[in-house]
Amino acid sequence: MDGDETKTLGRRALLAAGAAGVAAAAAQAVAPAGVRGDSVNPVRLGHCNFASFPTTVYNGSVCPDFSKSNDDAFAGASQYGNGLRGMSQHANRSGVYGESGDTHGYGVYGINVPSGAAGWLGSKDHGAYGYGKDAEGVHGESVNNYGVMATSGGEGKAGALGTSSAADGSGIEGRNSASHTYGHLGGAESGVYGTSPVAGAPAVAGEHPDPTGVAVSGTNTALGSTGALGSRGTALWGRAPHDLDHFGIFVTGRAIFPTAQGLLTIAKGSRSVSAERPALTGDTLVLATLQQNRAGVYIQAAVADPAAGTVTIYLNKAVPAATKVAYLVLG
Repeated sequence: MDGDETKTLGRRALLAAGAAGVAAAAAQAVAPAGVRGDSVNPVRLGHCNFASFPTTVYNGSVCPDFSKSNDDAFAGASQYGNGLRGMSQHANRSGVYGESGDTHGYGVYGINVPSGAAGWLGSKDHGAYGYGKDAEGVHGESVNNYGVMATSGGEGKAGALGTSSAADGSGIEGRNSASHTYGHLGGAESGVYGTSPVAGAPAVAGEHPDPTGVAVSGTNTALGSTGALGSRGTALWGRAPHDLDHFGIFVTGRAIFPTAQGLLTIAKGSRSVSAERPALTGDTLVLATLQQNRAGVYIQAAVADPAAGTVTIYLNKAVPAATKVAYLVLG
């Protein structure tokens, strides 16, 4: 090949390269600014960047292998710090925001590979879901406020629901690490269980601020037996089917009624004795018995006087010596 032919080929190659460059420039000119870019061009701020593989930003010595994440658009990783961090200084905005356009997708998903713990926000069935094999699925902690708070606007729905698939587990358990009191709901044998080692403190307590409210209520739906504590002016209220097999109140052991019972002494030569008892009505009943054996002496009457606020015990005759008599006020 002589020198003229070489010069001719050189000119042809130059012309071809020039034509390719002009075509590329023309394509860039007609394409929208946000579409310009490919898998080898740098990321351009303020533009939509197209790539065939994930774009990775890594802060460390050796970039990790993201070959299993070829469908991801962007990956951030760090050898010593956070893989990705976002911040917002605007009201009602998030530092990091995730969104999914598919019914079965997640807005935000996170997993700890060594432990297998995983959680996601904004899924099909859950606003927030956490999973842990040997650790808590969800853990909340606060220095001056609630560790976890849950609310619900659903009719008949609870703010928080706890379930357990273990036979000896509890749906919800709460502990006070300072007083060592604890309780659980939905246990193996009890719907509600509480315990307290603190002297004078209740294991389970209920409170209601309304006069028509009930502090604690329980019902056996099979028998129709119902009991309530702190209900409509009654400290303890019990109801059971009216037959010989059920009881409105059943007590094993001693029963004490401090404001309804009393022990009086009838003086020698007297046949009556009175005691002050407030809150008596026309329906009040008084039961009385002698506590000492006096031949020929018996209780003639036990009378409640609501106007005077007294209970009076009458004998059939005067006693020859001081005699004790006990009474119980009902109603």
